Amino acid sequence: MAAGDGVIIGYSIDLQFRGGVLIRHPTTTGVVITQYWHVWPRPGFAVGTTVKRGDAFADVADMGSLTHLHFAVFSGDYEPHAWNGALPPSRCSGFPAFPYRFIDPKAFIEAHALQPMPALARGARI
Repeated sequence: MAAGDGVIIGYSIDLQFRGGVLIRHPTTTGVVITQYWHVWPRPGFAVGTTVKRGDAFADVADMGSLTHLHFAVFSGDYEPHAWNGALPPSRCSGFPAFPYRFIDPKAFIEAHALQPMPALARGARI
């Protein structure tokens, strides 16, 4: 699922790692790019497609007993390094878990989570 509203800006196919997707997100503190590895985009999702937070834009690739997903947040606009890091921190790609300009993805998601709506007073109308 997309971690935030944005646009798919990259899709890579690799025989070993399956697919990788990059989504560009404008935020109040600047642009970030979320990265997803070992996924196949769903029909209707391609480079240039706008996504909303929570959209299921891809499926995790079947890698047998090694099936897993990597997720990362790159601080800044696109550059080649935006492909080089992801969680979990195991190094299936050989790249470090948090290389150059990557930020803690859990903190990013928590900072951009939707706030629950306050409870309405009994009898209130919307």
